[in-house]
Amino acid sequence: MDPDRKRRALFGKPSLIVWAVGIFLVALVLMSSRWVTQPAPYCIAFASSITGPIGFTGQESLVATQIYLDQVNRSGGINGHPVELVVFDDKSSGAGAIANVPSIAESPCLAVLGHFSSAASLPAGALYKQAKIAAVTGQTAADELTKDNPYYFSAQTPNRYQGAFMADYINALVTSGRSPAASGAPTVDFIYSGDAFGRSLLAGYKEGNGGELPRTWEIAPQRDLFDASLKAVVEQLAAVPEPRIIVIGSSTDFIGPILRALRRANIHSSIFLGASGASEGIIKGVADDSDGHDASAFFQNLYAFSPLLLDSTGENGLEFAAEYARRTGKRPGWIPAKANDAARLMVEALRRAHPQLTAASKVADRERVRAALAELTSPAQAVPGLDGPIYFSATHEMPRPMRLGIFQSGRLISAPLQLVQLENLPTGAVDKEIEKGNVVSVRGKFYWLQRVVYAGIDINRLNRVDLRDGSFNADVYVWMRYGGNNEDPVQITFSDMKDPKSFMPDKPLEAVIEGDLNYRLYHLVGDFKANFDLHRYPFDQQNLIIRFQNTSKPRQQVAYAVDTFGLRVDETSYAHGNPDAFRDVDLWHVTGVRPFVGYVSTASTLGKLPLISSNNRIEYAAFDTEIQLRRDAVAFITKSLIPLFLLVLIVFATLFFPYSLVKERCTIPVTGVLTSAVLMISIDSQLPPVGYTVAMEYAFYVFFGLCLMAMLSGFTCETLRTHNRQALSAAIDLGVKLTYATTIIGTIALYFWFFGRP
Repeated sequence: MDPDRKRRALFGKPSLIVWAVGIFLVALVLMSSRWVTQPAPYCIAFASSITGPIGFTGQESLVATQIYLDQVNRSGGINGHPVELVVFDDKSSGAGAIANVPSIAESPCLAVLGHFSSAASLPAGALYKQAKIAAVTGQTAADELTKDNPYYFSAQTPNRYQGAFMADYINALVTSGRSPAASGAPTVDFIYSGDAFGRSLLAGYKEGNGGELPRTWEIAPQRDLFDASLKAVVEQLAAVPEPRIIVIGSSTDFIGPILRALRRANIHSSIFLGASGASEGIIKGVADDSDGHDASAFFQNLYAFSPLLLDSTGENGLEFAAEYARRTGKRPGWIPAKANDAARLMVEALRRAHPQLTAASKVADRERVRAALAELTSPAQAVPGLDGPIYFSATHEMPRPMRLGIFQSGRLISAPLQLVQLENLPTGAVDKEIEKGNVVSVRGKFYWLQRVVYAGIDINRLNRVDLRDGSFNADVYVWMRYGGNNEDPVQITFSDMKDPKSFMPDKPLEAVIEGDLNYRLYHLVGDFKANFDLHRYPFDQQNLIIRFQNTSKPRQQVAYAVDTFGLRVDETSYAHGNPDAFRDVDLWHVTGVRPFVGYVSTASTLGKLPLISSNNRIEYAAFDTEIQLRRDAVAFITKSLIPLFLLVLIVFATLFFPYSLVKERCTIPVTGVLTSAVLMISIDSQLPPVGYTVAMEYAFYVFFGLCLMAMLSGFTCETLRTHNRQALSAAIDLGVKLTYATTIIGTIALYFWFFGRP
C-alpha cells in the first residue's frame, strides 16, 4: 500500500470516528474500574424508636444522624470509606430492642447508635456487652447505662446530675427571686413517675437540695393505674394555694398527660420540666389538645432544662438547624441535636480505629472502635460538636450543666439567666466575683451567672459591595434585650468596621424597659471589611458578615442568643429580610440573611498573675449576621464576556479559510490572543490582588491555547502542502477543527458542571 493510502486509512473520517469511539470506551473502562474498586462502606447500626408511642424521637434522630453522615460522605468519607446506616426499629420498647441485638451482632455493623429511651437502652446494653459491640446514645440519661458496661457511651447528662442541677438552679435563682421565673415562690412541688427514670431524677434533686426532699407527688407509671393516680395528685395540688414551683420529673411519654391535667385544673404556677419535656413538639401536642381551654395558657410560666438550646449555639448549631428544617420543615430540638453529636463522636472513633473490614477482623474491628471511643475522655481529645467541644467523662457520660429554656408562643428559647460551671479560677478571684454578683455558690459548687442577651441585626440597606476594596457598606439596626442592672451586655465593638469608633454603645437610638428586660436600639451605617473567596468568580457566592463582640465580660457572664421573634426567624433559621434592602446591589442575588452566635477567644494573660500560670483561654461572646449573596453569572457574562465569545467564533472561522489566506489564518489568532489578554486584564482590574487563578481565567487560558493551535495548524498544513502531502495536511486540518469544536463544547460543559449549581 502506498504511503498516501496508508495516511488516508489512518486519518480519514471513518477512522477518526473509530479513534473517538475507542478513546471513549477506554475512558469508560477506567471510570468503571474506579467505581468497582471504591472502598467498602463503614456500616453503623442505627437502633432507635422509629415506630411506637415515641416513634417521633427515632425519626428525628435518624434525620439528624444522616445529615452529618451525608456531610462526611461528601467530604470523601472516613479514610476514603463511605459511611452507611443500617436501621433497626426497637418499636419504643425494651422487647423490640432485645429482639434486634442478634441481627445487629450478625451484621457487618461496626458499632451502634441508639437508643432513645432507657427502657430500650438498658436491656439492649447488657446484650451489646455480650456481643462486644460498642454503642453510643445521644439521649438516654439513665444512670445505670454505662455502669459496669465498657461498651456503652452516653453523650448525655445523666439523670442524677440533671436532677441535682435543676435543684441548684431553682435554689440559686428562682426561690431567691434573682430570676423572674416564679417570682421568688418559696415552695417546690416535685411530681415524678414512680419508675426508675422518675426516681433517679428525684434522687438527683434531693442531692442538689442539700439532702432534703421537696414536697413530692408520685404518679403510678403502670398504664392501668396512671390515670387515677394522676387525677388524685392534680386534685390535691389544685387545693394548695399559689404561687409555688412545680417540677415534673418523668420520662417523655408521661410529660404530656401530666402537663395537660395541671393546666386543665387551672393551676397557673411556674412549671419546670427536665430534658424529657424540652421539646416543642410535645408541648404543642398538649396545647392542640386543650379541650376548650385557652391554648396559650399551656405555655405560660413553662420552663424546661435542656442539654442545649440552638438559639444560643454557634455556627455549627445554626447550620444544622437550617439543614434539619430544610429536610423536615420543622425546627430541631435537643433530641435530634444530640443524635447529631453522637454521630460526630462515632465518626471520629471510626476514623481513629482504621477497621480492616474482613470477615476475620470483625471482632477486632469492633473492639478497636470501642477503644477509640474510650479515648475521647478529655478536652485534648474532644470532637467539635454543635455547641462546642464534646467528650466523655471517665465513666463514659457527659455530666454538664443544663440550659434553661422558656416556652414563648410555642418556641423554646434561652431564659435570661443561666448557670455556667466555673473552672480554673483561683479561690481569691472566686470570692471577689461572688461579691460582685457574677458567681453563685451552691453546695460548695461555683457557677458563673450568665446573662443571656436576645440580640438582632436587621439589614436596612446594603448600599455597596466593593470587591476591589474588600469591603461592603451597610445600613443596619442593632438591638438587645437583657436582664440585670448594668450595661455590660451593650459594651460591644464592631471589629470589622473600617471605623469602629463610629459606634458608640452609650448613645442608643432608644433605651427603655420592656417587662423584666432592658431594651437598647442602635442605628449604624458604615463600611465593613470582608474576605471574598474568588476561586469561582464570576460564578461565586459571597458571605458578608456583620459581627459585634462583647469587650467587657467573658461569655461565661454575657452570652448572646438569636432574637427569633424580633428577627422573625423562620423554620430554616433564616431571617425574613426586607427585599428593598438589597435593591442597590447590582449583579447580585441575596439568597438569605442568617443570624448566629459565636465567640472570639484569646490566649493572652492580659498581664494578670492568676492567668500566667494557667492555660485558660478567655472567650468573649459575639453575634453575627451573615448576608449570603450569589452573583448573577448570566448578567455578568452578557455584560463582560460577549467580546470573548465573538473572538472564539472568529478564530474558529479562520480554520475554514482557503489555503490562499494562510497569512490571515495565522495573524488573526495572534490578534485574538492580544485582544483577549487586554479583556482579561480589564476584568481582573475589578478584583483585589489574589494569589490564585479564578474560574473565569481558565476560559481565557483555553482560548489562548486554541489560538496557538490555530496558528500552528496553519503553518503546519501550508508546509505539508508545499511538500505535496495534501492527504496528511487535510487530516490534520480536520483534526484541528474537531479538536477546536469539541474543546469549546467540553469547556462550556465543564463550566456548567462545576459552576452551574450552587
